[in-house]
Amino acid sequence: MVSTAEQAAQRLSVALRATHTCLFELELQGFTYTHVCNCREIFGLEDTQLLTLLRQIRAADPAAYHKEVARLLLHPSDYESMISAGRELQSGYATTVQLRLRHADGTFRWCKVALTPVQAPDGTLRAIGVISDIQDFRERAEKLAEEVRIDAFTGLYHKIHFEKMAEAVLRNHPEERHGLLLLDLDNFEEFNRTYGKLRGDGVLRTVAAQLRSALQPEDLIGRFGGDEFIVLMRSVPDRAAVQAMAERILSSDDNALKVTKSIGISLYPDDAGKLSDLMHLAELALHASKQAKYAQTPARPTAAPAGDLTF
Repeated sequence: MVSTAEQAAQRLSVALRATHTCLFELELQGFTYTHVCNCREIFGLEDTQLLTLLRQIRAADPAAYHKEVARLLLHPSDYESMISAGRELQSGYATTVQLRLRHADGTFRWCKVALTPVQAPDGTLRAIGVISDIQDFRERAEKLAEEVRIDAFTGLYHKIHFEKMAEAVLRNHPEERHGLLLLDLDNFEEFNRTYGKLRGDGVLRTVAAQLRSALQPEDLIGRFGGDEFIVLMRSVPDRAAVQAMAERILSSDDNALKVTKSIGISLYPDDAGKLSDLMHLAELALHASKQAKYAQTPARPTAAPAGDLTF
């Protein structure tokens, strides 16, 4: 006859399997694992196999033990997160951390590890851990994040994400010169009214492809607005190099598209030291380029006046 305790254990096992969850107990004094349950769902090993593996670890101190456990079960990039969670436990606080854990087949899966410190009847401080597989959740979240970063029509960065990345470039490489280009399609609203929005979307994709083809892989390209694009050319030698790239982009105008482009440029740090100021100067230069074109003057990419930050 099955005892009540055995029935409870069976129900717990079914629940853990159904929720792809693993339980473990950790003795905090020496940071040794004393119990695991349903670890096959996470690690691809039977409970006894994992415990045997962990108990075979020989280390001179808890830090060395942690490193060996991490080597066996953890993605190398997540080691510091595990150490931080351990400090929280040692201080008596419950904590939750997301880590990539190694499966027996060699792959890593994202898991959420919830840790709660408890005092055992014998007075020792232990931690009860609950490991949940969140790989599918992380993949969905990353897909949504990608949709936020990337413009669906063009495959280029959205304006906000472009600005974050460009600011990081200026912050991390202040000693280098970088060129900013702001590109606008001339009379694009009229084009959409004449030929339809679907064809207009095709033009946006074509221009995006032209930019990717002309620029270097390390350069940043974004869709700035409806018919505006923005580029950060990284590590350029001088203004002439940015001007030459702008000329090259303008020379790619395709008569079949029935759309022309205008470009304004600014240079870091020659013209300004902040991204917002560089963008403002490039916008002024873009407007000057358009005015020249509308006055039937040969349109050339216009450079920002150095130091002129006024409207």
